[in-house]
Amino acid sequence: MKIQIKNKLISLIIAKVSKVVEKSNVFIHLMDSNQFVSLHRRKNLRFVVVSDIHIAPNKCLEKRKLKNVFSTMYNLDSNMDAIAIVGDLTDGGSEKEYNAFKRILDKNKKEETILIASMGNHEQNTPSKFSSVTGRNPRENITINGYHFITVSPRLSEDTYGGSRYNLDEIWMKEQLEHAILEDGDKPIFVFIHHGIKNTAYGTDQWYTEDFEKIFNNYPQVIQFSGHSHYPLNNPKSIYQKAFTSINTSTTSYFELETGMMYGTIPPKANRACQMMVIEVAGAAVQIRKLDLSSGEYIGKDWIINTAEGKNKFKYVESRAQKSIAPYFEENAKVIINKIKSDSCVVTLNQAKVNDRADEWLDDIVHSYKFDFIDKKTGEIFDSFKVWSEFYILPREDCLVQQFNQLKADTDYVIVVMAYNAYGKVSTNQVRSSFKTKHL
Repeated sequence: MKIQIKNKLISLIIAKVSKVVEKSNVFIHLMDSNQFVSLHRRKNLRFVVVSDIHIAPNKCLEKRKLKNVFSTMYNLDSNMDAIAIVGDLTDGGSEKEYNAFKRILDKNKKEETILIASMGNHEQNTPSKFSSVTGRNPRENITINGYHFITVSPRLSEDTYGGSRYNLDEIWMKEQLEHAILEDGDKPIFVFIHHGIKNTAYGTDQWYTEDFEKIFNNYPQVIQFSGHSHYPLNNPKSIYQKAFTSINTSTTSYFELETGMMYGTIPPKANRACQMMVIEVAGAAVQIRKLDLSSGEYIGKDWIINTAEGKNKFKYVESRAQKSIAPYFEENAKVIINKIKSDSCVVTLNQAKVNDRADEWLDDIVHSYKFDFIDKKTGEIFDSFKVWSEFYILPREDCLVQQFNQLKADTDYVIVVMAYNAYGKVSTNQVRSSFKTKHL
């Protein structure tokens, strides 16, 4: 009898878990690390980059995501040279959080895979614990297969870590770069700092450090990785080149995006974030693959850099904005309004398209939409709402569904929708529809 009750209880638990699994694509996808085909061709160097993993004992999803990073990386290459984690390893720098991170590391990372790590602002002032758990110093210059990996952690003073400043390490950084250049002036130099250089890669207009730019400007060999913003890799502006290369590293925790949208900076489905990069190096040639582990898909086109060619050959530059082509709505695109109430409605929109006549390396996206609600009686815009296209979720849905609130009762509205690409260009056409809110 007890055995039967126990079996029924187990069956009930399994059934409930199955329902949760069915509702959570994140959970399903993260359980399978074999979605990416193994990379058979070996080059001089191959390593993985992630950041903002925010491990804590009670963050089950974050822990599961990090385990999936390791299983995916070894599925791609069982002899992966290194993995770099660019800050915010923990959620608050507590001993319990560091220990939770270490347990995952010990069980999942192969001994021969070198860990590269820098502290982020969430580690706060914990340099000793950081070094004890990771085996790394807050700042280091490590050589792997003849390539330099330079890490620096933010600090407020000689002995106090945290914040977003790196000015105390600028002289040291210049010395390390000079040392690397003397060895080989063509090879890339990989630099890992948690905060991005201001106004470079995607997200650094709002999340940044003001340090290192003047130094890096003299070294086109620098490929600098930074996290902190939680901005997704799907936006082509996640790589930026001017005098050196800056790369946004995204997150495995939750997405955050620009201000100015109707729901703040945390987008819908933000916890589906689980992105990583695989970097392959042959001589001075660098290929960067971007992976979305929640969907099992590669993100956009690979980024290709050759540091031996110098900055004059950079292509991920500011002029991409001018060269990009405005998005458009197909002729049969529609705006369908339903669930109409006195103060709200739900809109279903056929998503706009990017123009395939644009250069392939622009790798453009439909970034967002503007919905104008026009009072039909007055002809005035009652309100405007900006929403993301959910470009950060793969595969992208053909239709976007969005609820709008705070409308006036018993009012005739015309909705006009415009689309924007990654560089802010507005769509060449618009879609529109009309409806009337209900009485109070």
